[in-house]
Amino acid sequence: MANDYAIFFALARQAGIDLGDQQAFRDYQEKHTGVRSLKAMSPAQRDRLLSALRRDSGQARGVDYRPQAGKLRALWHALWNLGIVQDRHDKALAAFVCRHTQMKALRWNTEEDLQRATECLKAWCKRVGYEPKPCQSAPPPFPPSPCAGLYEPGLIKAQWARLQRSGAMTTGIHANLETWMRNQGWWVSAPYFLEPWQAVTAVATLGTWLRRVARDHPMEGADVGDQ
Repeated sequence: MANDYAIFFALARQAGIDLGDQQAFRDYQEKHTGVRSLKAMSPAQRDRLLSALRRDSGQARGVDYRPQAGKLRALWHALWNLGIVQDRHDKALAAFVCRHTQMKALRWNTEEDLQRATECLKAWCKRVGYEPKPCQSAPPPFPPSPCAGLYEPGLIKAQWARLQRSGAMTTGIHANLETWMRNQGWWVSAPYFLEPWQAVTAVATLGTWLRRVARDHPMEGADVGDQ
């Protein structure tokens, strides 16, 4: 189910659904399946939701959704949410890839081309303090992470560290990630324990904060010709 969450959330972002607004995504799910929760959906209902998201995200209009292109988008969106790149859309990503492969559309690139571009984005992420790895569940007797298999917990930590380095924290209490999460109404001690929708919301909220900070105070690694 963790992989399902990742696919649905990625498509929802591409479809322009504000994942920071939990109600909006639940309304969308209900409209297309009659159910407001991914967890409560049958396989057939999840298939209907997937078809709707693919249509509304533009995938039905020829957008490349090979697995490797999906990885590229996920890394590009991570850099956007880190305040690094200024434009999260496919056109900007395609321009970045074009500089490495000379192909102007993602779907014109071979898998080898996309893999090369993916490695470039991974290296860029690492340079700005984000290691793109999925969250792992702790072994028993510890409770499993609701976000096991998702990348958001690691991204949240990287976002927070970047905000701290930027000087965005004005008081000590705001420099504590646990305190910030509790102020959002999530009584957890680490991003690892967030529900998937909470983790997606946290990434979106911190991303907005980081982009605002980056506009006012240029940060290291940010959008230097998109590398």
